[in-house]
Order: sequence, then C-alpha cells, then structure tokens
Amino acid sequence: MINRKIKITAAAFLTTAALCSCSNNIGHEENSKPEQTAAVTSAQQSSSADSTFINETTSRTSTVTDTDKTYICTSFKYEQLSGNEKNIYNTVCAGLSEHKETIELSTDITIDSFNRVYDAVLTTMETQMYCPTRTYQYSYTESDSNVSKIVPEYKYSADDTQRIHEEVEAAVSEVLSQVSSEMSQVDIVRLFHDYIINDCEYEDRVNTATDSEIEEMMHQSDYDNAYGVLVRHKGVCEGYARAFRYLCLRTGIECELVSGTSCGEGHMWNIVKLGSDWYHIDLTWDDPILYSGKSEHDNIRYNYFNLSDEKILTDHTIDSTYYQYPGADSDSANFFIYYGLYAQSAESADEIIKRELVKIYNNEERVIYIKAASEDVLSEIIQHLFEMNGLYDILSDIQDQADYLNDITQVVKAVDNENLILKIIL
Repeated sequence: MINRKIKITAAAFLTTAALCSCSNNIGHEENSKPEQTAAVTSAQQSSSADSTFINETTSRTSTVTDTDKTYICTSFKYEQLSGNEKNIYNTVCAGLSEHKETIELSTDITIDSFNRVYDAVLTTMETQMYCPTRTYQYSYTESDSNVSKIVPEYKYSADDTQRIHEEVEAAVSEVLSQVSSEMSQVDIVRLFHDYIINDCEYEDRVNTATDSEIEEMMHQSDYDNAYGVLVRHKGVCEGYARAFRYLCLRTGIECELVSGTSCGEGHMWNIVKLGSDWYHIDLTWDDPILYSGKSEHDNIRYNYFNLSDEKILTDHTIDSTYYQYPGADSDSANFFIYYGLYAQSAESADEIIKRELVKIYNNEERVIYIKAASEDVLSEIIQHLFEMNGLYDILSDIQDQADYLNDITQVVKAVDNENLILKIIL
C-alpha cells in the first residue's frame, strides 16, 4: 500500500505576461528622387515555400523548373495574391534561391503591392524558414511608385546557406525518426511541439530589451529561424514558429505562420491543418520559461495546443493587414479533448487519473493533466482529490498492480485557475 505521508506541494501557475517580446514588422525608408533606391528591413517575419517539398497531405508540391523558374506555392497566402503579384513572387523566390545580387522584377508593381508580395515570400518560401533574407534595397520610379528591382542583403553566403540547409535537414531527420506509422497527425504535431520546447532554450533577454536591441540581437544570431532552434538550440517565438512549420512541411502537414500580437507586443505562432480543420498552436506560450530555474512543476504546458479562433483571440490578436487566415472553429484536436483529459466531474477526473497512471510508466515527466469543464468542477475535483484523500485512494489501488509507482514520495499539485487546468506531478 502507498505511504499516506506522501507530501503534497501546491504550485500556482504563473501568467504569461512576460512572454511577449517578439516583433515582426517591416520598416521602410523611401527616397523621393525618381529611380532611386530605398532600404527595407524586415525585422522579424515568417515564411516558407521553395523548390521541392510536400506541404500538405494531398501531396501537392511546390516546384521550380530549370527553364522559367516558376514557383508553385500552395500556401493560402500565395493564393490570395493577384496574378501579377504571383509573377513577382515567383521571380523573387527564384532570385533568392540562386543568391542573385540583383533581382530584376518581371513586371511593374507598386511599393505597397511589393510589400505584400515580400511578406508572402518571407512567410512561405522554404529557405526563409532557416535562412531568412530580411533586408534589401529596391529601386522605384517616383512618378508611379513602381518597383523595378531589388538588391537583397543576404546574411550568409550561398555556400553557407547550403551548409545551413544540410545541418537543418540532419536535425529534422533526427526528429522525424521518432515518427511512427501508428501516430496520428495530432500525435505528430505533439511530438514536434514537445521536441522544440524541450530541445531549445528560449532567449528571454528579449523580454526586457528595446525594439532596437531586439533587432540587433536577431541580426547577430539565428534566434528567429529554424536553424537557430533546431541546430543551435536557442530561439525566440519566431524561431519556434518557423522550426515547427518546417517540421510539419516535412511530414505533409499543412502549417502556416501567424503574425500578430500578444500582451501588446509583436508575436508569432502557427496555424496548422489537421484533417479538414485548422487550429492555432503557440509553442512559445506552452514553454515553461516563466519559472525561475527548473523545478518539479516546470513542465511543458498544453494551454495553447490546437486552439480555435475564439480561444486564441482571448489574449492574441492576428495581423490581417495582407492576408485573411482560414477560420479555426473546431475543438476536436485540442490537447485536452483529443487525449481525453477533459473532466466534467470529480468522478471523470478519477477515471482520467487511473488511465494516465497506467501510461505513466513510459512518461519521463510523470505528469497528469486535467482540464475542468468549469470553475465549480475544478473546485470539486481539487476538493475530492486533495482534501478528501481521493488521490491517495487511487494511488493505493493502482500501486498494488504497478510496482513502478512505489517510488512516489511527493505529489505536486499545480493549478491554473484562469484556464481551469490541474497538473499532478508525481
């Protein structure tokens, strides 16, 4: 029988206010003289679509031919471009992939329209996931404000970009080796979510830095892209989102980057298509980076794992300046609902705990997650488990059949009252 003197520690969840520190703006400096150049810096954006990758389960591919360098992108952002904008998009993607010093544009395009196109390039071209080209100069005519060419400022040489690509692919192969045929799309997305959060250290200096300091920090590092996250193991929200999208693309799961704000600061996360439904997923806000140092309650969170528009918009805003995002109105792939961790009574919480204890042998974290249906249900569950010895009774019954639970000497209770989530750490 289990020792009734097991120590229970209560650990309150902290808020996520300090997480918001990523910016994703494009700054413009225009010159009033005709046929002059203007410098453009895209501080921290997002994107993905290159030469030969499968980007959704229907196996549509993004391709480029040797003859006309025409890119075919299946991103919903690309589909919202006009015909002329798509031509410019193809031209820019071809030029960036060839590391051209100057990219002559195929047709006339206004500055505003080009900004929209380059936003699509930066958030949908595959190479931009791990080696983004954020800064460039463009030439334009004052009379009609048409852009005629751009001069990209590459962060890395063509050889270095190829080396980076190979290093990223090696890291991706390591992650994909953990994917099995028995896994559902939700399981695979959870694998990527957990891998990035566990493997990468969040650069929390951005939480207190000024915008100019953040821009310089990103310029001197790879925190904002998949290379920094998957190879160098350090990143910020944008790097998390780009790395997650890159992994999804490699498994045929359709995924996009979402630019917006949280806590009033620029932020980036993902929207992913599972089955026929879209869901928001924010790895940064599920990373337990708010705790000072590691502790027994410093675990991965799933508060932002596959949320609907209604749920994500309670503390996030979406930037729809250039594009409309697909609606996310389903909860079926939400972490707590999909994995049967949603409790509508104390009795259903008991059943969840019993089921999870059987599985916990293979769970390194030894954490049980429960989301209550309401505040009253959460109070009922906590009272039943911790004030009326319900958890002790369950552990006593299970321990007779599960020797691996004999080493339990402490139970940590962590309650997120705002999101109605209870974590039990054994």
